Amino acid sequence: KNSCRVRKMSFTVYYSDPAETTRCGFGKVARIPCIFDSSPKYHRLGSRYLIDRGIGEWAPEKRGVTVRTSTPSEQSIRNYAHWLANFLEWAEIRGLDLTTCTYREHIQSRYQTEMLKGFWSRDGLPLSPRTINARVQQACDFLTWMADKGLRSKFDVAYNNIKLKWGSAYSSVGHLEKTTQSRKGKLREDKRRLHMPTNPEILIWLGEVLSRFGTTKALMCETVLLTAMRREEVS
Repeated sequence: KNSCRVRKMSFTVYYSDPAETTRCGFGKVARIPCIFDSSPKYHRLGSRYLIDRGIGEWAPEKRGVTVRTSTPSEQSIRNYAHWLANFLEWAEIRGLDLTTCTYREHIQSRYQTEMLKGFWSRDGLPLSPRTINARVQQACDFLTWMADKGLRSKFDVAYNNIKLKWGSAYSSVGHLEKTTQSRKGKLREDKRRLHMPTNPEILIWLGEVLSRFGTTKALMCETVLLTAMRREEVS
């Protein structure tokens, strides 16, 4: 009741009316989407996963942590829902057993390959590496969550540890270093589409923020650059 369909497909992402859902006593999950399968009926596993991600109960980078993690933004949880719905639809059509499938044999070799070759795409054309990587990673996160919840056998994904360095917002001499994980088998994305602003460009932008929006918002933007705090934290 009071829900609207946002994408027409066999597996569908739905959003409830936040005010109505809150009135019924479910305010904590009022803005978290759910998934309906091809029946159509409520997909319990997929929707339960989205709830755990949405309220910070589970996150792939915080596995084993007993306290709740920071919650993803509304846009992030929307993306998770649509990427997951795509995988669940593929799994149903291909007859994939979610409790026994493996990363290398089923997710990488079949799901990823079918999208890369256009076998699993709306118009029959290959999808971009960026889209494929996002969908595959969400499938891996979902299956890992199932294993952590005791809903399937252990799901192993191989990762490489890589170190990233980048210049600070105000100095090209000082560098920050961060170690992150990259999934083995991940497709290479075209990085030329991304242009990082130079230090002079950042200073010009900050000056424009100051002149148009005032000192407070300029200080907020500068704080983000210096601390990497999220928008909600700065607010």
